[in-house]
Amino acid sequence: MILLQSRPVTTELRGTPSGPVYGTGPVAETFPERLSALEQDLWVPPLRDGLREALKVTAMASRSDLRQRPLVVVNDGRVAIDLQMVGALPAGPRWRGWFAVRPLARRARATWRVGQLRAALPALARDLVGTADEALAGAGSLGELSDRQLVGLLQRGRTALRSLHGHEVLIGLLSGQATSNLTGLSVALRALVAARQQGLDDAEIIARSPVVLALTGPRIDGVSLPEGAPALPPPLPAEATGDEAAILREALRIRIRWVQELTARAARELGTRLHDRGLLRDPLAVSDLGFDDVAALGTGAAVARRDASPEGAPIDRNGARLPARFQFDAAGRVVAATEPGGGHGVGAGGGVGSGPVTLDPDTAAPGRRGC
Repeated sequence: MILLQSRPVTTELRGTPSGPVYGTGPVAETFPERLSALEQDLWVPPLRDGLREALKVTAMASRSDLRQRPLVVVNDGRVAIDLQMVGALPAGPRWRGWFAVRPLARRARATWRVGQLRAALPALARDLVGTADEALAGAGSLGELSDRQLVGLLQRGRTALRSLHGHEVLIGLLSGQATSNLTGLSVALRALVAARQQGLDDAEIIARSPVVLALTGPRIDGVSLPEGAPALPPPLPAEATGDEAAILREALRIRIRWVQELTARAARELGTRLHDRGLLRDPLAVSDLGFDDVAALGTGAAVARRDASPEGAPIDRNGARLPARFQFDAAGRVVAATEPGGGHGVGAGGGVGSGPVTLDPDTAAPGRRGC
């Protein structure tokens, strides 16, 4: 039996969705909140590029798909990822895996390449973790860097994130459902609980154990590490056991968060200097600029008019959320996607209402809707 509700259309009618199905689930831990303009420029392209390279190296997507599909999108500050491309959504009749169409010879070459990569990946990941730690430990005091050096640090941070994301995605693609009994989040929680019991405040906790940053999303207007604070926490406890790939993946995720924090601190420092020179109304207004604008201001290639600079109002981090699965219609608007095997159609209303109701439609109290 099919029930159809008919009523006047009171909300904006959306078109039929098409194209890839996106979702926030796979990136919810990395970007749990809405991002500002500069945060998007600093942290989203490296994720997109790293994912594209990982899919390219493993031949898990066709070249045409990698050229045509955005892989990672941002809608009103919310980051979402192509669920089909990362294997979080079964391939349907409109999108078939590369095994169904790739010539046998190319498939054989890809299989050999993936086998070689799987064998070499742990060593590559360990080297990358060590390189990231050396770079973070050698960052020094941001206050001693020139404006140009701060801009260069932001650019190098984007390059480092591209590599870290790419390796983290590769481990996920090639190691399956490997797990460890000691994840980055569990280490962060242990450090946080121990520090709270000692009565330390947030700044002191972050200074002593930056691993707790894994519990928060990256943001330019977040908590800053005190000057002279150690750049790295102690090594992971020796009792960490489990699949080596899973442990390395968690190590890469922690480094991603640290690099994000370093670039956030550099952006805040640059915003403070631009404000002091009268180029921004508020230090945190730097977050509302794009990276190219920040680079131009920091290197002296452009001068912002004070009356035209962003107000620096805090972004609503907990604004409207995206559907768990969605597509875009022809006008670029978000339309919730149906579950696999679900029905199809175009809804007349896309809103959600709340309020007092009653089950008695004949004697409903004033202000209550009967049903």
